[in-house]
Amino acid sequence: MNTKQKNGKKDSKNWELTIGSDFELFIKDNETQKFVSSLDLFDNKDKYDPFVIDDHTKFFCDNVLFEGNVKYATTKKDLVENFRFTLTKMAECLSEKYGDRYSFIADAAHEFDDESLNNPKAREAGCSVSYNAHTKGISETAPFEKVNTRTSALHAHFGRTDFNKIKNRKGQILLDHNSRNDIVLLSDLFIGNTMNLIDNDVENSILRRKYYGKSGELRTPPFGVEYRVLHSYFLRHPSMIEFLYDLSVEMFKYIRAGQEQVLLNRFNMETLALAINTNNKEISKAIFDGLDMPKHIIEQVEMHKDITYDSDVLSGWGIKVKNLDLEVA
Repeated sequence: MNTKQKNGKKDSKNWELTIGSDFELFIKDNETQKFVSSLDLFDNKDKYDPFVIDDHTKFFCDNVLFEGNVKYATTKKDLVENFRFTLTKMAECLSEKYGDRYSFIADAAHEFDDESLNNPKAREAGCSVSYNAHTKGISETAPFEKVNTRTSALHAHFGRTDFNKIKNRKGQILLDHNSRNDIVLLSDLFIGNTMNLIDNDVENSILRRKYYGKSGELRTPPFGVEYRVLHSYFLRHPSMIEFLYDLSVEMFKYIRAGQEQVLLNRFNMETLALAINTNNKEISKAIFDGLDMPKHIIEQVEMHKDITYDSDVLSGWGIKVKNLDLEVA
């Protein structure tokens, strides 16, 4: 796809890429070692009545998980600090009510018992429509009313600083329909496939993709694209968020140069989707090698692939909240 406006001019280069996120975490009872529902701990406080820190930072119950929103950033340092800020505020919220009884867990999926899903909201799936860049159709909704598997997410939000100034979105990177679709396919190629190589929560990841987060999943917010393939394992340590940033920047070099289709045509999209959806590291490695990534990307894959980070996300980030010694509610 040639990213040109209707008048034939190329997309303006005078904008900065923004990267933000929303993510979902499980909550574990440290006394019983059992995963528990956020709905029970926070009185059904869902996205319609969230905890609000500022215009960009909020968190709430999403099914049985606890979801946090991360303010967008234009630099790696700011992105990591924005994640840290949201995680810290979520930890303070949990600690203020329950002390150190509960932990946030960054697993790809978990199988709950029936008792933990008694709340009617625990049987609901997200109401907003998701699409798939491969099929170009609407994604199937997870059958949470029938199954007890629940899935986490680490959604990447790609935007541009001038999105609200663009009136004619045709041909505009991140804002045009075709551009969004190409960007998600490239995200599979650069991000989903590469992260597959460092995913050491494989069993849960395969379980997750039976219901959610398949290759090519996206939403189309006003600012750009929401890439919905990654899960919260990649939130276990800040260095993996740094890696996500680096992969995104590398990908957008091709997008700004208008080389999306040239690159996508070099790879079989069905094979790419198979690698991601089945966590097939052998296929992912062959695809990764075909991208001829720069040295700093290759080094990060080698660094992360043999490390299984602590599932306690606050521990991985070194976030410590002062124990307020409050009674358990």
